[in-house]
Amino acid sequence: MPPLKKSNSIRIDFRSLSDCYNALPEGIYHVEIAYAHVKYNKKHSGQYINWHLNVINNNDYPRAKLFLITPLKPTALWKLKKLLKILRSSSTTDIVNINLDDFVGKKLQVKVIQEYYSGTVYNKIIDFYPL
Repeated sequence: MPPLKKSNSIRIDFRSLSDCYNALPEGIYHVEIAYAHVKYNKKHSGQYINWHLNVINNNDYPRAKLFLITPLKPTALWKLKKLLKILRSSSTTDIVNINLDDFVGKKLQVKVIQEYYSGTVYNKIIDFYPL
């Protein structure tokens, strides 16, 4: 019996996708944290938390995604501290251990602007507030 030939083709249905990957208009959006993970910057000289956010309660952009970066270098920890206060995390005045999985499902508001980079429009979160 000849060996089974492995197929290198797949079938994908893109019909259910909307324009959710286009940049959102500037404004304030309600979001829910989908997940977060620690990454290295491009030079591998520092780390940051990359927060993946789902836009919620918005019929115009039902599956839109946004991303928030909170650097972990000492001079930029103010941004993470503000976010943790909004998310009602534990103490932000001491040394703390943070489990990023504990923030999945938490909700907040974000202020979004549009930025241009290499001729493409991207969203940037410039501030965040409690929901």
